[in-house]
Parts: sequence; structure tokens; C-alpha cells
Amino acid sequence: MMGLRSIWDIMMGLRSILRSTILLAVVVLCMQLSCGKSTNPNVGPCLHVFEEPILHIVSARNAHTGTSLRSIMISDIEIDGIRQDPFSLAIESRSVAVLDSSLVCNPPCAFGIQAGMYTFRVSADGCRDTVVTCYPDYTVNKGGCPSSSSGGLRISLDLQEIGK
Repeated sequence: MMGLRSIWDIMMGLRSILRSTILLAVVVLCMQLSCGKSTNPNVGPCLHVFEEPILHIVSARNAHTGTSLRSIMISDIEIDGIRQDPFSLAIESRSVAVLDSSLVCNPPCAFGIQAGMYTFRVSADGCRDTVVTCYPDYTVNKGGCPSSSSGGLRISLDLQEIGK
């Protein structure tokens, strides 16, 4: 026959299970209520949206003739002194393609999402290679859920013609 102590132990075990179940139900209910009903495609866990790349090359031109360059090659890309994989920079980009270890950019073009000191080599047909250093950062950062960043740095490049 079961003693009072055994029944008491069973009751306490059931009480502990019941408490855990109620706590789990409350957590799940809070998660469901926090999502709410919305037409926003970003409903769910809070996330950060990059509305645009951080570095925009608005134009590139031959400094001697003033002619716009239709395509430039961006290589040896570093952010804060750390070499970057062009594929990771192209994830958030505009008018950019990856070729070997470089980005091919058809201005206006844009790439990257990480703020910091960017250093890279720019080359184009008929122009000398030029090393560019700039410090892109987002000028607009909206908090909340979801949060977002926009307003990246815009630059124009003037490349020197070979032999000039």
C-alpha cells in the first residue's frame, strides 16, 4: 500500500510539471501576441534591415577628358585593414558583379553594409590604378522592430588617364 509520503511526492511532482506547463504556455502566448496580425512581411523575430548599401559610387570619370567611365574594377578591398571577400560585399549591392577576387562596378553602383575605413584599388581601361580610402557610415538609423539603416556615403571618382 502506498504511504502518505509517496502520495505527497507524486503530488509535488505533478505540481512542478503543472507549473512548468503553465510557464511554457504563457511564454508561447506572449510570443504569439507580440507578432500580432500585420501585412508587414518582416513580422516575426526582430531584425535589422539595410535599406541600401553603405558605399555608393555615384560616378567615375576620366579626369583629363571628363568622359564617364562605363565600368570600373574594384580590387584589394579592405575594411579597417581586413581584406574582404568580394562575394560578401556583393550580397547587398547595386550594379555590381563579382569577377575573380574583384568587384566589377557599372556606375552608379553600390556595395557593402559594414561601417569603417574602406581602402580599395580602382582600375579602368585607359586610366591609372587609383587607391581610394573613405569612411562610409549610415546617416539614418531607425530603431524599433524591425530597425533599419539607410543614407550611405556617396562618392564620385576621377581617375587619371595613363600617360597624362
